[in-house]
Amino acid sequence: MAGASVSLTAEVELQLGTLRLHASLTAEPGETIAVVGPNGAGKTTLLRTLAGLSPLDSGRIALDGEVLDDPAGGVLVATERRAVGVVFQDYLLFPHLDVVGNVAFGLRTRGVRRAAAQRTARDRLGDLGLAELAARSVSSLSGGEAQRVALARALVTRPRLLLLDEPFAALDVTARAAARRDVRRDLESFDGIAVLVTHDLLDAAALAERIVVLEAGRVVQTGTLADAAARPRSAYVADLVGTNLLRGHAHDDRVVLDDAGAPADRGAPSALVVADAPDGPVFASFHPHAVTVHRHRPETSARNVWSSTVVEIDRHGGRARVRFSDPVPLVAEITEAAIADLSLDVGVDAWVSVKATEITVFAA
Repeated sequence: MAGASVSLTAEVELQLGTLRLHASLTAEPGETIAVVGPNGAGKTTLLRTLAGLSPLDSGRIALDGEVLDDPAGGVLVATERRAVGVVFQDYLLFPHLDVVGNVAFGLRTRGVRRAAAQRTARDRLGDLGLAELAARSVSSLSGGEAQRVALARALVTRPRLLLLDEPFAALDVTARAAARRDVRRDLESFDGIAVLVTHDLLDAAALAERIVVLEAGRVVQTGTLADAAARPRSAYVADLVGTNLLRGHAHDDRVVLDDAGAPADRGAPSALVVADAPDGPVFASFHPHAVTVHRHRPETSARNVWSSTVVEIDRHGGRARVRFSDPVPLVAEITEAAIADLSLDVGVDAWVSVKATEITVFAA
């Protein structure tokens, strides 16, 4: 949103058990951000600090100019006084209340009288196309219905910041697809900021304009999914976006690999030949489509050729991702027909080749 003032700024420092979270986050009105990362990276802890459930050790969180947490300044706004709505992973709907009672709950905790809270809750359910659920018990809801009722409860107080912690995790594959579509539609009328924690790239692609990647409590990359796919900054990001990433030191048209040193009799490369590269520490990235697989050493114009061992084959829709181990870990994407023609299986040795022009090199 060009020209809009930044309405969320967070500098988060927190020690929680063995996790040291040190992360920065900014967002503009109307923006949805997906926070992704491996287990234990600190994603949920980051959401808890924004919600006020885990106070900062140091740093500062401000929303629309209001300071919510500033240990140095002695400021800590209670969770219930923040303009923040939360959808938890397991939704946390109250079984003793019907749907409208659940949605009205946040308003009641803010002092709204029962009748007025229920009217507003019914209006919000109607806005989301859920009016027919109002009198239902939460135990009768499907997973997708429960997820959207939890979202309605979070939105009914008109928060400026909406936090969604793995909101589709409890749903099966079929229900997740429908829920993504529903939530995307529901968020179209939300003019605040949404922060989504997820492990699923499809969630991020469907809902978010930008991703923030956390690893071991630190932000390693931020930007669009296209940015991450074109220039991943870690092995986790490369795996997430489905590309190959190697690190090394570039000079002229070669990238000497950091982890080189595999047996020479395997044709192992100590360096990649590339079309162009800035001198110095770099990442070398190439798509699995760019990897050609051969059963025997090929006669090819490709400048990068070596032998490797198949460690995993993931089949889907007539295509397969073949993961290789030493000497250079990488993934190739080929057809099921090619798998059969090459007699590939886990444990089989094969040759791989990558053209220099298929490799993107950028500063590390």
